[in-house]
Amino acid sequence: AKKMETSLYVERLPFIAALRALSLLVDQRFMFSSSVYARVHAEAVGGTLRLSATNKATWLSTTLPTTGEGRGVFLIPARLVVSVLRNWKADVVAIAFGSDSVTFSAPGASLPCPMGDPGLWTNTEPVDETLRMRFTTEASELSRTLACTLPFAAAQGETDKPQLTAVHVAQAGLHVRWEAANGHCLGTRTMEASVIDADAQEDCLLPASALALWGRVSKGQTTMVAVSWGSRLCRLESGRYRLTARTLVARYPELEPIIPKECVIRVSVQAKPLLQAVRALVAPMEMPYKSLAIRIGASWMLLAREPDGAYQATQRVPCEGVEGIDLRAEFTFGIDGQVLLYL
Repeated sequence: AKKMETSLYVERLPFIAALRALSLLVDQRFMFSSSVYARVHAEAVGGTLRLSATNKATWLSTTLPTTGEGRGVFLIPARLVVSVLRNWKADVVAIAFGSDSVTFSAPGASLPCPMGDPGLWTNTEPVDETLRMRFTTEASELSRTLACTLPFAAAQGETDKPQLTAVHVAQAGLHVRWEAANGHCLGTRTMEASVIDADAQEDCLLPASALALWGRVSKGQTTMVAVSWGSRLCRLESGRYRLTARTLVARYPELEPIIPKECVIRVSVQAKPLLQAVRALVAPMEMPYKSLAIRIGASWMLLAREPDGAYQATQRVPCEGVEGIDLRAEFTFGIDGQVLLYL
């Protein structure tokens, strides 16, 4: 083996957390191969270690503080390193790297890894000259917004309309509206944001897969998130991570006509019992497609699955505040039946 050229030191737990997040984006086709795309790209310079990964459509990066004189570029087999380092007890890990290998060590432990040629890792983050910051928001506010919209976006291969695999974000003055639909269900939310350009009247299609990744890596963060987009790219940045993804260039369907303008029937129900009842009747993978019949009484709501015209299973949920109904009505749970859920 060749002599290690340079070394640096990084805190173990933040290093493991960063590698876990970045490994979510490592190209799945190369995960168990020796390809450079099965590894996380690392660059040590000026007391920092910049880690980045890509699946060639989305780029995720983070920066950690380091000590030592190490400078240079190397590749990390993230999943392997995480599986080993999580069992170590040391607070700090030493990283020594040369031209063809990298070694992680701590008192009484060592993990040498071949790394391949860093020069072959060419998927650097692209540049979009039109990219500019649109607004900032609290991480918790963005998390709530994603929870209200992402579940309604269509999965890849689920639709012949690529725009339905994205979340539509429309900025109009001081309001930012997020919406997603898969052809069966629609989820929308207007969020609170610190708007950078109050005169902006622009929208963007953010890939749902990239937003789902952001939701996983930013879970629990309390910092502000900056949201930017241009003609080709979108970007989310917080104190620890930066995610860049290609935007979808397509016209998003007009969804306002399918939203009921007035609600004839209103009923109040606790969200948790309602979700438990729906999950008991419909498997998660079927939820976007299956309809449930609803019957409302004076203090209860009965949900029933109705395959082939025959009730198969029912769930009763307590409710209150029934308005505009003679207590004998029955209607379909879903957009076709024009049912609105306000959370």
